[in-house]
Amino acid sequence: MVWLFGAWHGTDTYLPWFYGVKSLTAEPKLLSVLDNFKAGTKVGLELYQDLSDEDPILKQLEKKFKLKLQNPESWTFYWSKVLGYCKQKGFNIIYLDDYDLVKQYTEHYIKADLLEIKVNKIIKKELKKENIKKRFTLEAEIYKERIKGDYKLMFERTGHLLKAIEETSPDVAIIGASHCPYLLKQKPEMFEKFLVETPLNKEIIGFGDRSIRLSLQDRMDEDEWNLSLQNMYSKKKFLQLKELEEKNADYTGTWELTDTGGLFFMYIQERKREGSKEKIAGRIIDTIGNASFYGEIDENCIKFTKKYDKEAISLGAYHDEILYKSENNKEIIRGGFLLRGLDQSYFERFVMIEGDPKQWKLPKNPLHV
Repeated sequence: MVWLFGAWHGTDTYLPWFYGVKSLTAEPKLLSVLDNFKAGTKVGLELYQDLSDEDPILKQLEKKFKLKLQNPESWTFYWSKVLGYCKQKGFNIIYLDDYDLVKQYTEHYIKADLLEIKVNKIIKKELKKENIKKRFTLEAEIYKERIKGDYKLMFERTGHLLKAIEETSPDVAIIGASHCPYLLKQKPEMFEKFLVETPLNKEIIGFGDRSIRLSLQDRMDEDEWNLSLQNMYSKKKFLQLKELEEKNADYTGTWELTDTGGLFFMYIQERKREGSKEKIAGRIIDTIGNASFYGEIDENCIKFTKKYDKEAISLGAYHDEILYKSENNKEIIRGGFLLRGLDQSYFERFVMIEGDPKQWKLPKNPLHV
């Protein structure tokens, strides 16, 4: 039987549903619980090596991408504290993480970050169709790289951690809190106790210092369980990449005119002509999740209403309908969107064009666009 500790450690890694924390201390709660265990206790950590050693992954990726890299300060601080305390107590430390998986998802995220630098340069240019095509092509690659990274990080890595715990049989396993519900669901009989660190203020997800609390629970509360859906949703989004490769979107757009992250693909599945207008319905895939839509098109305007599915909403997508209305139906379609249920003055901008990035004749290597 294993004591499973869900660690809420800081991270600066990009995830669509979680924007990271700048700093998070591992003491005193988690360390005070570890104080109850004797020297020689087998403690498994979500690390692949001792932090005092040179990180071979960073060295390899620095050479490949010609960048200076370092692990997030908050992550290093957290695990250094835990690792140092385990050594001080004389615990038998087991490294549960997988070198290859960490390298793979880190590489996907680095590629996405490099592409984002290029997109930010294009955003500053004039809003011409050729620039928009380049931007959407790059953002599509960013989307794919991050989905692949999320899949490696949240799904494959969680499965590896479970297998490593089974094979090494630690007395205590300390891993990220978002991995824990999957482990508890798959092997409930393997874990004797479950303790989880969680932020005191669950309403604020963003940069800044966080306090933590430690609670002993039979299961995580709703917020933590929703966070754990990342594991399964990352698999669904990864499998959906095949669909994106096989099908061409009718429109590609963004609801973030001055930043990345708003890319969406619109697939029209139903069309019905009614006089001068065409009724449309279908689905939208974007950086937040999956959604359905219905609307209409005429020679002057495109209007449609979007609603995210339950999975996307559970991970932070807006819960009600979002209304889009263009100012034109020309080569570059521009307009605004409104979140139903909020004040009518809350009106953001969007832009979209016909087609799918796969159809546009641009360089095959997006890093050189």
